[in-house]
Amino acid sequence: NGKVSKSAFQADITLCVAYPKEVFIEPQVAECLGEIRFIGDYFAKPKRATFFALEKSDFRFKKRKRASFKGAFGRCGIIGGSSQMPGAAIMAAEAAHRVGAGYSSLYFAETKGLKIKLKDASFLLHTKWSWSDIAQESAIVVGCGGLPKAGMRYQACFVPLVVDAEALKAWKKPQKTSSPCILTPHPGEAAKILVTESAKIQKNRLKSLDRLVKKTGQAVYLKGAPGLLKFPKSNKFYVNLSINPVFSKA
Repeated sequence: NGKVSKSAFQADITLCVAYPKEVFIEPQVAECLGEIRFIGDYFAKPKRATFFALEKSDFRFKKRKRASFKGAFGRCGIIGGSSQMPGAAIMAAEAAHRVGAGYSSLYFAETKGLKIKLKDASFLLHTKWSWSDIAQESAIVVGCGGLPKAGMRYQACFVPLVVDAEALKAWKKPQKTSSPCILTPHPGEAAKILVTESAKIQKNRLKSLDRLVKKTGQAVYLKGAPGLLKFPKSNKFYVNLSINPVFSKA
C-alpha cells in the first residue's frame, strides 16, 4: 500500500526479482530501497507492463572511432544563466560535454552585472549572440538559471529541446513547438504549470505526471525520488531509481 512501517529500515541493497514493483515509486518506499539490483530476469515476463526502470543501458552513446572528429557528435547549446544564477547553466554545459557532445556551447541569457571566472572550461562561452547562432545547434537546453529578456522562440527551434527551470513558466499555456520537446519540472514547477500546490503533486505523482503530459502535449520528466518520465500518447511510465541527494543541490 506504499506505507512504511515504524520498524522499516534503510537497506544498502535491495535485490528485486525480475522487474521493478509499482510500489517503488512511492517516496517513502524509495527512501528505504538503497541500491536496487535486478536478479532472476529468466522468470516469466509480464504480459502487460506499465512501469519500466531506466537502466544504464538506456543511456548508451555511440562508440567513438579512433579517428573521430568533434563535428560527428553533434552540437548541444545551452541557453541560460544570469548574474544571479550562473552556476546551473555552467553545470549544464559541462554535463553536455561529459556525456559526449562534439560541441558544448553556453549562450548566456542575461549578462548584465555578470562577474565570473571560468577555469578549465570544457565548453564554448557566448556572452553576445543572436538567434541565428542557435540555428547551428543540433539540440538545445533552455532555462537553467535564466532566460533571454525576449523569451524563447519555440517555433523557431527545429531541433530537440530540453526545457527547464525559468523556461517552464511559459508552459501554463501549451506552446507551439517545431521539434520534439521534454519538460523537466520539479514538484514546485509542476504545481505552477497545473495551477495547484506542490503537496498535491507529491500526493499522487503518477496522476500529476499524466496531467502535465496532457496539458503541455510534451514529454515530461517529473523530478523527485524516484524520477518519473512519460511521453505523449503513451500509457507507459519510465522510472529513474538511481536518484540520490546530489540532485537536491541548488
